[in-house]
Amino acid sequence: QQPSCSGYETRTSPDPKHSILFRPPEGFSSIYMKQSDIYQLGLLFFRLLGGFLSYDGTAWLNKKELSEYQGLSDFDAQIVLDAALEKRITSGKLVNLDSLPPWSGSEKIRRFIKKATHPNPLHRFSNSAEFLTSLQKIRALSIDWKVDTDSVICNLRGTTYKIALKGDTIIQKRRAGNWQVVRTFKGDTLAESVAFVCAQ
Repeated sequence: QQPSCSGYETRTSPDPKHSILFRPPEGFSSIYMKQSDIYQLGLLFFRLLGGFLSYDGTAWLNKKELSEYQGLSDFDAQIVLDAALEKRITSGKLVNLDSLPPWSGSEKIRRFIKKATHPNPLHRFSNSAEFLTSLQKIRALSIDWKVDTDSVICNLRGTTYKIALKGDTIIQKRRAGNWQVVRTFKGDTLAESVAFVCAQ
């Protein structure tokens, strides 16, 4: 059952031609509003930060759905995929915040994405100005991480930190000159290493 949109400007229009993956929950009832754009912006932001949003339709199927899907004709298989994706979107289970990498999954960012992509449009940001204002506040309080091929790097109070993404979990730092391994770090995981750097 779609939420009531009383008090919000809405319009009814044919289903859009963009991927069903980015369709807002109310879009399945052909209802669109400003908050529908907010939902799609939230999805895009989530994806840009490294959140899981696969274009492979089978990635969204549970075991029962996958069993039903196998062996179907292309047409029937697409119906199963679309139905499974619609169910995830309308129930608010499309966005998995736990899939965000540790360096971009702060609690403030998670709350922001959760609000922007809420299945009920009345619980999202009311317009793009509110969305951007909230995003700018988060940006001002966030550490700027740069993702390289084999490491993530950030500058924090005059010191540059680098965390290896491959092999052993190692943190290096430099203020000037060569990189030095941070011997005081005793963790084992990438999440622990990011938390360690953020606490410096």
